[in-house]
Amino acid sequence: MSNNRLMMNGCSTLTAVAFTSAAVIAAYLTFMSKTEKHPLIKQDDAFLAKYSESMSIRDKSLNVFRIPYKYATEMDKKKPTIVFIHGVGGQLAQFIFQLRHFVNMANVIALDFVGFGHSEKSLNYDHYVTDSIIEDIMVVIKTHNVSSDLAVSEPSLHSLT
Repeated sequence: MSNNRLMMNGCSTLTAVAFTSAAVIAAYLTFMSKTEKHPLIKQDDAFLAKYSESMSIRDKSLNVFRIPYKYATEMDKKKPTIVFIHGVGGQLAQFIFQLRHFVNMANVIALDFVGFGHSEKSLNYDHYVTDSIIEDIMVVIKTHNVSSDLAVSEPSLHSLT
């Protein structure tokens, strides 16, 4: 009986550590996005700026990174499109290594959600709910006429290592 109790306590302790770690990481990324960028991301600001644009989507302005396959001028509909989506506290800049890598295989899109990265902050709570964020992603995908072969990816913080 005491072993089962220990296992349960161990699981709850592990869960608490996981939640605490996630909170610390989210706070760190939020702080970094408001003060200074991660040193590896900072080096690639020119690359991100060159292929990023401010897009007006449903009463807000979002930062959208779009780069066609092999740096062409238009999206190649014969190639798949990869859309990178960050989590809470993230920003599209965290995908710098993936963006540079996958452009040689596919069209690449990434966006900063409302209130994150270089997208505008909003006082409207409804802009931050899941359904609204999903709608923003769908508008970006439709606006850029991506091919039917679409992959959506949310890499974790391993992007920065």
